[in-house]
Amino acid sequence: MRQAVERAGLLSKTNRLIAKFALLIIYLAVLSYGLFFAESLGRSVEHGSYNIIPFHEIRRYIHYADALGWETVAVNLLGNVAAFLPFGFLITSFFPENDKAHPVSVAGLSLLFSVTIELLQHFTSVGAADIDDVILNTAGGFLGYLLYIAWRFAAYGSVNRLTEEVAT
Repeated sequence: MRQAVERAGLLSKTNRLIAKFALLIIYLAVLSYGLFFAESLGRSVEHGSYNIIPFHEIRRYIHYADALGWETVAVNLLGNVAAFLPFGFLITSFFPENDKAHPVSVAGLSLLFSVTIELLQHFTSVGAADIDDVILNTAGGFLGYLLYIAWRFAAYGSVNRLTEEVAT
């Protein structure tokens, strides 16, 4: 089946690249909406609320979990990780074959992207800028990288694309 699809040109290198960019754009649009516009997620003007003490909010959420409710804790802590899983997965797919084994690059890009978002939240006063969000988002990006690597090994037995390509 896969060979027939490839012969039809549906999985050409160009088409895969276009599909990756399309998925990245959709992901960024959904993420932007959730981070800056979704009132149901508490996105409102907060007049410069911020936290620069690492693990302060994470500890607070865990300490007051019974009062806040475990659902609130899970949405805040796990949601920040889950929101960046697609970022780590998609960004890794854009790396050249010989760079796929460098998790520091993906973690660094996740960190940079998360800091950018938190600065935007601070300067636009939408949401709250929080160093703990940066920590959780970076962890999510790294986990997305690990998911991509696991998927490549499960699907192709290698991280290299060369095993994915079929000679025509």
